[in-house]
Amino acid sequence: MRNSPTRPRPAYLNSPSRASSIGIRYLLTLMTSEFRPHDLVWTRENSNRIWEYISANPAWGEAYFSRQVGDDLIAQVRRRVPLRGSVLDFGCGQGFLLEKMVAAGIACQGVDFSAKSVELTNGRLKGNPLFKGALVLESLPAPLPDRSFDAIFFIETIEHVIGEDLPALIRELHRLLRPGGHLVVTTRNDESLEASKILCPECGCTFHQMQHVSSWSAASLASTLAGYGFQRVFCEGLVFAPRVKFGALGRWLYRKAYRTFKRSVPNLLYIGTATSSS
Repeated sequence: MRNSPTRPRPAYLNSPSRASSIGIRYLLTLMTSEFRPHDLVWTRENSNRIWEYISANPAWGEAYFSRQVGDDLIAQVRRRVPLRGSVLDFGCGQGFLLEKMVAAGIACQGVDFSAKSVELTNGRLKGNPLFKGALVLESLPAPLPDRSFDAIFFIETIEHVIGEDLPALIRELHRLLRPGGHLVVTTRNDESLEASKILCPECGCTFHQMQHVSSWSAASLASTLAGYGFQRVFCEGLVFAPRVKFGALGRWLYRKAYRTFKRSVPNLLYIGTATSSS
């Protein structure tokens, strides 16, 4: 049998302690790269990674909720409460709702934790006199004065907030809203988080493909916000319609058809007023 050539031992392995250290690190690498089914634990760091990726990928632009149904969202809110004065989009993403707000004659501003999203928002909307700019949030509180806004939109965001961060974030919304001002929240209606989980074939972690960490019903959403000083004006399931022909009639027909054939109400719309203290 032919002998295999013997490779010379690298000099850095001549030290027993060095060889042992490298061996341990090699074993740890094998252990951590092993495929092992497990639930991903969402943190601020890995949540930011996924949203920086989505913000930087143009293919995701059409999928944003506010880009698809923002016109109908504004119309639905205006049917129930006035939208005047200064309006904040908290968690504005790439600014698609802000874009629709200025088109509807609403003075507005945005904040978001994603620097890339804020950059895209400011670049697209700069020069519009109704757009008051978007800011990057690095931490709370935001660099904005107390009671700055007559309305705050918190759209398809609450389901992404890690549980330990939720109390401080809701208190921040209350701080920024003027007494009597309106908080507008949308989220999925009684979403099954398990139904939207996927598995990473590389490491085995399972996670919600859109980074949702909580599911809300009308009752749980209204009850949670009431605990922080918000009084419910409206909280029900709705079908938001995308831009369709024939304006309001077209949107009504879309909602009617959706309820008939899908037999579900996919989203919640919450509108509440801020009391004097949280």
